Amino acid sequence: MLDRILWALLALTVFATPAVAQTMDVEEAELGPSMWMLEDEDNVAYIIGTIHLLKPDTEWRTTYFEELLASVDQVWFEADVHSAEAQAQIQALVPQLGLNPQGQTLSSMLSDEGKANLATLAQRMGVPAEAMMASLDPLQPWLASVSLASSMAMAQGYDPQYGVEVALQAMIEPITDDVRYFETAEQQLGFLAGLPLAVQVRDLESSLEQSVQEPYLLDELAMAWEVGDIETIDHMINDRMKSDSPEMYQALIVNRNYDWAEQIDQIMMGDEDVMIAVGVGHLPGPEGLAEVLRNLGYGVWQIQ
Repeated sequence: MLDRILWALLALTVFATPAVAQTMDVEEAELGPSMWMLEDEDNVAYIIGTIHLLKPDTEWRTTYFEELLASVDQVWFEADVHSAEAQAQIQALVPQLGLNPQGQTLSSMLSDEGKANLATLAQRMGVPAEAMMASLDPLQPWLASVSLASSMAMAQGYDPQYGVEVALQAMIEPITDDVRYFETAEQQLGFLAGLPLAVQVRDLESSLEQSVQEPYLLDELAMAWEVGDIETIDHMINDRMKSDSPEMYQALIVNRNYDWAEQIDQIMMGDEDVMIAVGVGHLPGPEGLAEVLRNLGYGVWQIQ
C-alpha cells in the first residue's frame, strides 16, 4: 500500500510539455517517448520523460534509447522508492504526514458534490461507496488524492511494476551500478503534505470531478506519451494544473525543475555521460526543465 502511495505521488507529475525551441527535425527523431540531450566539452546528458505507471503490454523502448542507455556511465532518477531504507522511511513518514488529527475526517471536509463524485468513482471500481469513504476518512486530502489516483489507475490496468523506472532499474544492472537520485522519499511526500489544507481539499474536489467527467484521461495521456506528443500532454496536464492549482504546479513542477537544473549543472561539471529519467511533465514549457537548463547556458535538444 505505501509503495503504491508514493508511486501515485510520483505519477501526479508524470506528464509535461516541451519548450519548442531547439528541437530536431521530426524526420530525424525516432518515434517514441520524448527524450532530450544536452552536452558540454567533456560529457553528455540524456533526459527521458517517463511515466511511472504503465500497462503490462506497453512497448516503449526504442532501439535508439537502448543504444544511448548502454553508452552512459551514470543514471539519475527522481527518488529512491524501492530500497529497504526508502521503504522504512515511507512507512514512518506516511502516518506522520498523511493522517488527520483525532476527531477530524475527510468526509467532514468534502462538499456534497465531492462526496457524490467519490460515490460515482467507487461504483465504477466495484467498491461500496460507504466502504470507500470509510477507508479514506482517516487520510488528509493530499494522501486521499494519491491513494485514489493509485487505485483508479490500477483498476484500469496500470501498474508501477511496469513503469519506466522499474524497467530502467533492470536494464541498467549490466551497464552501471552508479545510480543516483535527485530527491529523498521524505522530500517526495513533503511536496504535497506541505500544501495548505484548504488547497488540498480544493485539489481533491477538482480531481474527483475530473475523474468522473473524463474516465479515459489516463489512457489518452499514455497514448500521447508513447508517441512523444508532448504538446498534447502539456495541454492536458501542465495547463490544467496551472489553472486549477497554481500552488501544486509551483510545488510539484516549478520548484523541483529549478532544483534539478542546479544538480544537473553540477553533474555536467564532471566527465561522466549520464541518463536522467524524470516525469515527462517536467521537461517542457517556459518553466520546464529544458528551458531552465537553457537559461543556465546549455544547448538542449529534443532527440526523440
